[in-house]
This record gives sequence, C-alpha cells and structure tokens, in this order.
Amino acid sequence: MVGIEPVHGQVSGAHCGGDIAAADVRRRLAPSASVAQLLGGRGHGAFPQKGDRARHEVAKVAAHVRATTSSIEDALRDVINSAQASGQLPDTRSARDLARYLIVTMQGLKVMGTINPDRASLMAVAETAVDALG
Repeated sequence: MVGIEPVHGQVSGAHCGGDIAAADVRRRLAPSASVAQLLGGRGHGAFPQKGDRARHEVAKVAAHVRATTSSIEDALRDVINSAQASGQLPDTRSARDLARYLIVTMQGLKVMGTINPDRASLMAVAETAVDALG
C-alpha cells in the first residue's frame, strides 16, 4: 500500500482544486485500508450512494500522482541522458529504466524513513542507489 506522506502534499489545496480533504486521503490510503475502502465502499461489494463520487476522487488522485511521477521521471531521464552523453555515467542501461529505478528507490526511502528514520541507514541506501547507476 502506498504511504500517505508522498501523496499528502500533492493532493491538498490547489493541486486538486481543494475538493479532496487531506484527512479523507489519509483515511483512504492508510495501510489497513481495503480496496473497498479505497473505492468508498463498505466491503462485500456494497457501495454507499457516495460510492461513485469516492471512486471519482480516488481516480482523480491516482491521475495526479501518475502525472507528477511521470514529470519527475522525465526530468530524471533528461539528467541521466546528459550524464551518459558526457561520459559521467555509462550508457549500458536506458536512461528511462534508471530514472524509474531512482523513483522507486526514493519512494522506498520515504517509506523506510517513516518506519525507521535512522539517517545513517537511509544515507547508506541512497549512496548504494547512486553507486548502482554506474
């Protein structure tokens, strides 16, 4: 399940027109949330009258997160392409794959930082990720 911290700042306020309450997003994305809860239902396939609205809100958040992640991926890909072109990084892997690797690593660091905010451990993972680039 996705942690709330990477999503929370992106779905409140102007980013989504202010129509999604942060507390509602936290509740829906909590680690114990079931698929039915994420979609606004009560389980066993029974959705309340607000189910369509809830599904729409979840879809809206998901679309925003996808767009934001895609923008970050594109920016990282461009930097990696430049580094590969200048010989700072080997070009044995595609810049797109490396950008995706970095995004997954960053998200994992956010989760691990929440679970165990030991700076030395997190820095070791970050350094390992940079070393893995080449």
